[in-house]
Amino acid sequence: MIKYSKMNEDLYIDIFNVHGKTLELANYKLPKDRCTYYQINENIRNKNHLLDYCEWLNPLSDYIYYISQDYIETNIAESNSFEDISKFLNHLDEISMNSLLSKVNEWINADIDTSDIESSIINYPNSGFDYAFYLFAGNKRYDLSQHSFFKIDKISEALNIYVVEGDHPGSSYLGAELGIPVEKANEIAKEKGFPLKFVKIS
Repeated sequence: MIKYSKMNEDLYIDIFNVHGKTLELANYKLPKDRCTYYQINENIRNKNHLLDYCEWLNPLSDYIYYISQDYIETNIAESNSFEDISKFLNHLDEISMNSLLSKVNEWINADIDTSDIESSIINYPNSGFDYAFYLFAGNKRYDLSQHSFFKIDKISEALNIYVVEGDHPGSSYLGAELGIPVEKANEIAKEKGFPLKFVKIS
């Protein structure tokens, strides 16, 4: 994504590489660390703040349960359920709570592992090709927050972008394809103020 200034307003433009007809979001990278993966852009400060995250982030509850079993001598969490994690935290004194918060923030800033991917409610496309497919397919299962906000149907119709699920019988191909030449697509996008730009790769 690149940023332009237009009439003193910021305009974010998504760059899509075009391979033949297939679209790929340029420079797409899977998140590597938990703070990016779970979109946590802050340190967790206290018990209530921690519980806010535990309510929807199961891997964090799992981690606190693990800590209670290995590092706390009394009043361990009975399970990784939100209710049991809440009870466990209520029994911690200030020193133990601060120690726990320190470990939790270290965990959040560490790299993700397979347990995060398997248990997370947040899903990310595996590549820029997948990203483009799920974006233009209107799939809500994946986190597509990287792209600029725009109306998919309106842009797809104007630029003749369509999705293909299997380009021949038995194929696992999934792709978003551009049905008009790249130069024409860029002209229309510029004319209509769509926040996209296309780059012909092959």
